[in-house]
Amino acid sequence: MADLAAQEPENDVDRFEWYRRRAEQGDPDAQYNLGTCYDEGRGVDKNDGEAFKWFARAAEQGDADAQFSLGVCYHEGKGVEKDDAKAIELWTKAANQNNEDAQFILGWKDAAANEAEG
Repeated sequence: MADLAAQEPENDVDRFEWYRRRAEQGDPDAQYNLGTCYDEGRGVDKNDGEAFKWFARAAEQGDADAQFSLGVCYHEGKGVEKDDAKAIELWTKAANQNNEDAQFILGWKDAAANEAEG
């Protein structure tokens, strides 16, 4: 497989278009990165709905970073109705693939729940 990072444009607008072309072909890494472009407004206007859509497409293919980011969308209600149970489900999937952000947030939620209990 070719080193895709070496081919990636440096300009945000060009990078957005590069990700878009690859994402539309079904590449989960590009779908996640395109979602990030929409989420952060890099090379395109910020759009929570589009970010959610592209994170969801990548997450469906098992991309752990996208599962984490999609969980954030559900937790914060970004581009979708807020749903903490769905967020935890997605973070758990990501954590099971060694996504450190998901592992951290689940550990933090668990610690907070334990502290509240007693």
